[in-house]
Amino acid sequence: MKKLVLAMTAAGLCSAFAPAQAGELDDMKAAMQKMQERIAQLEAQAKEAPRAAPDSKAPILSNSSLGANANVTVYGKLDLFTEYNSGGSKGDRLSLESGGLNGTRLGVKGGADITEGVRGVFQLESGIFLNKGTLAQGGRLLGRQAYAGIEGKYGRLTAGRQYSPVYNAIINYDAYEQGYGSPTTDGNVSTGATRFDNSLVYASPKFKGLSANVMLALGGETGKSSDAIALAVNYENGPFDMSVARSGSANPDIRLSEFSASMGDVNRLPRSRSNEKTPP
Repeated sequence: MKKLVLAMTAAGLCSAFAPAQAGELDDMKAAMQKMQERIAQLEAQAKEAPRAAPDSKAPILSNSSLGANANVTVYGKLDLFTEYNSGGSKGDRLSLESGGLNGTRLGVKGGADITEGVRGVFQLESGIFLNKGTLAQGGRLLGRQAYAGIEGKYGRLTAGRQYSPVYNAIINYDAYEQGYGSPTTDGNVSTGATRFDNSLVYASPKFKGLSANVMLALGGETGKSSDAIALAVNYENGPFDMSVARSGSANPDIRLSEFSASMGDVNRLPRSRSNEKTPP
């Protein structure tokens, strides 16, 4: 096709400059011959060059598929220890156990911008008995956490299986993070119900040091509109930090009531102001 166009162009030039001298026509023919040779050279190179194969290993997930400013983090914690007991009436005991300091877990969390100032978030987390290779939390696949929601300048709203605000209010001041040596694991301090299914949790933005965390756990059964409600209020000012929390049953047939008041130095204790705290 390129040769035909060039030939027609050359013919047109020749007819346009018919009165021209023979030397000028010879120069034009020589130039056209060089162009034809160059075209033939380029066509030969194009035939010899291998075609790029389609990418068969395209990523399943990418920033463009998840949304703007997307991030996904895979995380986990492994806790395995050996325990030996002696002097019992049935003899000695040697065992390999999981979850000595903290519960073994595997999870994925992340988020992406939905619109300007609004971000979608999620977290999925499984508990594992590493010594047996079985699931913890009664065999649930996502027994530790499973929620999704949105967050922005007006706060954070999430739905799913989540931690109780009362639990978070207590565990935020636990220097052992509910691990070995924590008063919450030896029975001296009660955290109440740790997690609730079918729960809606709203975490407010901080205003002059004050913030709140509200939970409503829906019943999920006919004739049972909800399981529990909870509220935690926190005040933080420099090194001073204080939280007050209360939970109760939203169903009059169920007795559930927990109250907590805690205070401490925020510079010396682990902080977790969202529902991302991960107990054993």
